[in-house]
Amino acid sequence: MPASVLKYVPANPNPAGFIRDVPGALSGADRRALNERITTIRGRIHGDIGVAILADIGDIAPYELGTAIYRSWKIGTVAPIGNARRDVGALVLLVPKELAPNHQGQCWITTGRGSEGAVIDAAAGAVCRERVIPAMKARDYAAAVDSAISGIEHLYLVGLDSLTAAQARELARVTETRALSQRGRSGAQGTSWRERLGPVAILAVFLGLAGVIIGIVWGIGRYLRFRSRPCPRGHGRMQLLSESEDDLELEEGARFEERIGSVNYDVWRCPAPGCTERVVIRRSSWRSGYADCGHCHRRALTSCTVTLVSATQHSTGLEECTTTCAFCRTTHTTRHVTPVLPPPPPPSSSSSSGSSSGSSGSSFGGSGSTSGGGGGASY
Repeated sequence: MPASVLKYVPANPNPAGFIRDVPGALSGADRRALNERITTIRGRIHGDIGVAILADIGDIAPYELGTAIYRSWKIGTVAPIGNARRDVGALVLLVPKELAPNHQGQCWITTGRGSEGAVIDAAAGAVCRERVIPAMKARDYAAAVDSAISGIEHLYLVGLDSLTAAQARELARVTETRALSQRGRSGAQGTSWRERLGPVAILAVFLGLAGVIIGIVWGIGRYLRFRSRPCPRGHGRMQLLSESEDDLELEEGARFEERIGSVNYDVWRCPAPGCTERVVIRRSSWRSGYADCGHCHRRALTSCTVTLVSATQHSTGLEECTTTCAFCRTTHTTRHVTPVLPPPPPPSSSSSSGSSSGSSGSSFGGSGSTSGGGGGASY
């Protein structure tokens, strides 16, 4: 990268977290909560997410600067060649409009080589356009970052699982073809069905059956959710309101839960003239990373744990856990003692270099491999 681009690349947020907020657009509590979310995603999905918030990128194109930051920070998981989780990473570049000298806001998502099949360019652009920019226009930068993280997490869950499944199917096909070819040459007779199919093919069959069962369960769930409901006053069937319509029927706290993706509300209303009957069904999202707040009873609670005193093999440690409600802003802090560390394991001859990229620690240390793909939008 030329020096004109590199001068806009901010310092790596490692080891404090995954977010570099140059203009200070986020509060400390918001930054800790968002870092905690990324840590959880990395531990569960094994995909990197980095965030860079800048006040100025000059005349540099967002995709060019996003590529430079991605490579400089070394985002992207390390895995063996052929693994669907190899080089999985995404970098979110945000430039608030009111802070930019040219008064042009930017949202750009740069993808690693291993993410291109999941976070395709069009999907990355849609995340910026439909999720992130509306929050940036409202100057709610914490919600903007949270929306970007949620959008990438969803694409990781859908796209990477599809890649893994396709890889398993291809491996099963190749293995079965080789096995049949070998049996045809040898002319072996009287083998059992297990031997004829092979263990990989049997696994593929069981996975297929599991997929059918999951599909049936999903279909039943969809039916139970969207089946028409009768009006308690006998006026016939009630109507399910659209997402824009049900906002008018919900309280401010419920609308906030839907905006952050922690709860989805289904609102059914009787269409008969003069009838005020309605049914509101609350559906919590267990993947959102939020918990119920004991103060306002909204599902908007996040937690952040900080180590005050590190435990050793000879003494206990001390951690401080802070919970913050994104809706009512109630904060509660507790401290607890951590146990003494166990003795170190015996030395191993195998190398562990590069393993940190798939862990839940607060560092990238990955491959930094990207072809410059991604998508975004300006406002």
